[in-house]
Amino acid sequence: MKNRIASTLALLLVIVIAGCSHTPAQTTGTTTITVASTRAAMPATVLVGALQLAGMPITNVIDCNGQTDPAELLGLPNQYTFKAIFSLPADHGETLNAVEVFMNDVDAAARFSKLESAAVFSSSPVGSNFLSGKYILLLSPHTSATEAENYRVMFLKIVGN
Repeated sequence: MKNRIASTLALLLVIVIAGCSHTPAQTTGTTTITVASTRAAMPATVLVGALQLAGMPITNVIDCNGQTDPAELLGLPNQYTFKAIFSLPADHGETLNAVEVFMNDVDAAARFSKLESAAVFSSSPVGSNFLSGKYILLLSPHTSATEAENYRVMFLKIVGN
């Protein structure tokens, strides 16, 4: 069963990567923002599965719904339509990381801006956040800068930037 799921995810990853068109991107520091995106959104669990297939050590994946979304924003107007939370080795089993998927780039950029603003004023450690089109990748503060960069590179490859 596990091999069948892995094979299905691998095939889906190939189809997604092959079907993604290149869109111009702007880069500011560690943030990449896609200027325009007209592709259909990939569900968050598919994106997390693609990261796993690419060799990223992700565990404890939870496909969020209205009851399991820690931020309680899933499905609200101008908020994400898909969210998956997961663990990385440095998190010791806690699900402190997430992928959020939005209907459009504008809503994703607004959420990203809000997250970045909150991080500036936070008294506790914050992780790395990456934006690309309709997708946001949120990594815990336990993730090292090198690990965060590896996730960012693979995230951008998967979402087509």
